[in-house]
Amino acid sequence: MKISVPGRICLFGEDLDYTNLEVITAAINLRMYIKGDFSSNDYMHVKFLDIKQEDKFHINQEVEYRKKREYIRSVFNVLNRNGYHINKGVKAEIWSELPIGRGLSSSSVLTIAWIAFLNELFQFGLKKEEIAELAYMSEVLENNEGGGNMDHYACSLGNGMYMDCSTRKREMIDFSYLANCIVIGDTNIVKKQLVHTDRKININTGFGYFSKFLDFDVKTTTYEELEPFFSQIPEKPLSHARAIIKMRDITREAYKELTRKERDHEKIGQLINDFHRELIRGFNNSTEMTEKLISESMKAGALGGKIIGSGFGGCVLIYCPEKQQEIANIIEKCGGKPYIVSIDEGIRRED
Repeated sequence: MKISVPGRICLFGEDLDYTNLEVITAAINLRMYIKGDFSSNDYMHVKFLDIKQEDKFHINQEVEYRKKREYIRSVFNVLNRNGYHINKGVKAEIWSELPIGRGLSSSSVLTIAWIAFLNELFQFGLKKEEIAELAYMSEVLENNEGGGNMDHYACSLGNGMYMDCSTRKREMIDFSYLANCIVIGDTNIVKKQLVHTDRKININTGFGYFSKFLDFDVKTTTYEELEPFFSQIPEKPLSHARAIIKMRDITREAYKELTRKERDHEKIGQLINDFHRELIRGFNNSTEMTEKLISESMKAGALGGKIIGSGFGGCVLIYCPEKQQEIANIIEKCGGKPYIVSIDEGIRRED
């Protein structure tokens, strides 16, 4: 049996998912694959073909973690605890088209793909939304990480999505018009891992200051209401919390633009630029290579560019209607690795 799951781009919404705000995502046609079957013994045996590693453990008890972020093991434990019992051995191979550690949700995709594979093999009957929630539990909660649930729903459900991360209320968006609009540029710099926990602390500290001055609600309090109090808040919590409010407003404006019958590509590009500006102003999370890929793409005719994911390397999104190949060439000349992508479906059985 063979299962695949797409990576995702966050058009608008980095750092908004774990602050319980709205995000706009799209699944892309760079996918991760799992192929396997039941084994003749009582072991889970998984081979990671791209990195030439493997994991093997017995199924008769909750498995121990040898290090952080062992998602094959955390999925096994979370499924069993939630009544989805794995009572037969499994052998599987995993490989990916996604660049690893570059902001395209490879960790979430791995977690989702493993759950989706076991769901089919053991006939658990899980819906895609349930797989997304179990993947969030397995990746984030089980490992005490600071991320949100955006990636798990975006990759499980696929296509375009606008989601309120506090309620899980979703609206699927037809992004077919983006078919010739997006290039991913890999900086070839592995992004920093686990930055969300520190960011979350500073954001919540900033929100705490906001609450001292007025009846603060992250969903409804306006930037203009908060601005008079900025001078009374320490720099780092202020920069983080202020960025969240700014990016919240940009995302909401982008939703209106992306769902119009007649979209304005230049306006969409400008909103992408605005979001990137607030990301780096708030979190100082760009690199020289990141800015080079974006600026050179803009000079070549792209309409917008932004960091994807937590930053400090990883990938950038370039919005370039009808100029994908030209921009891909520019990214390559700059020393990056380009991916011309299109929007794709979510979890898929391949056999």
